[in-house]
Amino acid sequence: MLSITSAGKMASSTTLKDAPSKLTSNVWNHFGFSEGSDAKATCKTCCVDVSYPKSGSTTDLRQHLKRKHSVDISDVICITYI
Repeated sequence: MLSITSAGKMASSTTLKDAPSKLTSNVWNHFGFSEGSDAKATCKTCCVDVSYPKSGSTTDLRQHLKRKHSVDISDVICITYI
């Protein structure tokens, strides 16, 4: 759980919950969930709500990080040789 105060609004504070463990992409480390916000994740950097589809696709979230914060998330692929 993370508590954030929005820039410019010192009296307004939002408590974000971490993404559920079933959401495994690295992008979810940069987003949290507010109470009652369906299909929206809140950026932990700028406190903006970003929509995502019910399918769990992270494309919109990745694009937000890349465009607004110059963060490029690339999932690590592990290869095991036997």
